[in-house]
Amino acid sequence: MTVTPNIIWVTLDSIRADHTSMGGYDRNTTPELERIAESNEGRWYGECISHGRWSLPSISSILTGTYPFHHQTGLGNNILPDTVTTIPERLSEVGYTTACISRNPHLSHETNLDRGFDRFTYINPETILNDVGVKTLLKYLVNIRRHSAGFCTTLNAHSTPFLVNDLAKRWIANVDDDPLFMYLHYNEPHTPYYPPLPYLEQFTDHITLSSKEAVELVLDVYANMQEYIAHGCEFTEDEWAAIKAMYDAEIYYTDKCIGRLFDYAQEKLSGETIFFVTADHGDLFGEYGLLGHKLVLHDGLTHVPMITHGLQLDRELVQHADFMKTIVNSVGANSEGIQGYDLRTEERQFTVSQTGEPNFDEFAEFNPGFDTERFHQSPYSAVRTSQYKLCTSDDRSEFFELPDETNDQSDTYPDEKHSLAAQFEEWSATHIDPQVGEQVEYSDSMKRRLEDLGYL
Repeated sequence: MTVTPNIIWVTLDSIRADHTSMGGYDRNTTPELERIAESNEGRWYGECISHGRWSLPSISSILTGTYPFHHQTGLGNNILPDTVTTIPERLSEVGYTTACISRNPHLSHETNLDRGFDRFTYINPETILNDVGVKTLLKYLVNIRRHSAGFCTTLNAHSTPFLVNDLAKRWIANVDDDPLFMYLHYNEPHTPYYPPLPYLEQFTDHITLSSKEAVELVLDVYANMQEYIAHGCEFTEDEWAAIKAMYDAEIYYTDKCIGRLFDYAQEKLSGETIFFVTADHGDLFGEYGLLGHKLVLHDGLTHVPMITHGLQLDRELVQHADFMKTIVNSVGANSEGIQGYDLRTEERQFTVSQTGEPNFDEFAEFNPGFDTERFHQSPYSAVRTSQYKLCTSDDRSEFFELPDETNDQSDTYPDEKHSLAAQFEEWSATHIDPQVGEQVEYSDSMKRRLEDLGYL
């Protein structure tokens, strides 16, 4: 690896590791990612654990290399505090041109996560012409039956990886002589799991619902998710199969787009390029009676795919902050304050995922008897090894032997629980210094986008 390689980091939204080809899934959902991972310079990391269960805290951790209880974004703050240095700020200091394209409103100027990027675009449906330009938008419209839902008036049915890809390719084609750090956030396969038209029947061979019925179901689930969760997500086996088939098809389409982007970057960028692909979090399909990414730190949300090309490290148990620490150190930038491990010389013993105060009101509205006792009542951390997971908060703790996250094994493994708890307490003393930030009033446009995604 040269001193200053180009770095392209791709974050996909809502992909759980066990729905990828490399993660042992029975469907070939990610053949392109598998191709990249299995190439000479590629690598798949089997146990990459995200820092959070939803986008805002997770993205903030990726782009700062710090933990949610430290940066507090998506917990006590809804914007990144100015006291937390971002990765693009660090890389800019050593000569990198930094660029970001986002399709998620949580990664936008309104959350302060655009800080440090020389060039930044959040693709907002309300300002899409200005964001992507006439040429890209016309290409998208001409190909809308290949890359989206066709001429459909349901806004959330449309897929947008084509837009991110085309804009990213234009930027890549026009880079200057400085090394490039490009961060891309695709919003697929986030709910409502509506794949582009050519992919609707990609995985419907073994489900009883037609593709038309399946997309009607996922749109209904998307529109009424809180109500479904409030009543325990009581879908039939056929309905669950249809929901997963649509989710997997959208992964498959997005995977193709990432493959095309990878090949383009390999062709156009001079010098070495490190290419990352991961997810900010996964999604739940009935675990704890939940859908989407609500309330818990189950592996379905925190165990995410991670592949690299151009950076091969002999590690399995990793977190996003580790790769950022490794990158920053390897290019000679200042890594002080980054809370990950340099994977070239250090190895993790456990991972830490964290979430804030739970909001039960959105479910109690539909079911006053919604059972909250099965959930932590306060902010909590999930401390995970390859074998065990400790979930701990001010109100209680649980200890699981993975992959089972249903039966508390505290009485079965008291010594193991005590040991992991002691390690986490020692770790917290040096890693948790909550940064003071603020809750700001988002713009009306931002509120509409968050409502579209089911956050409001």
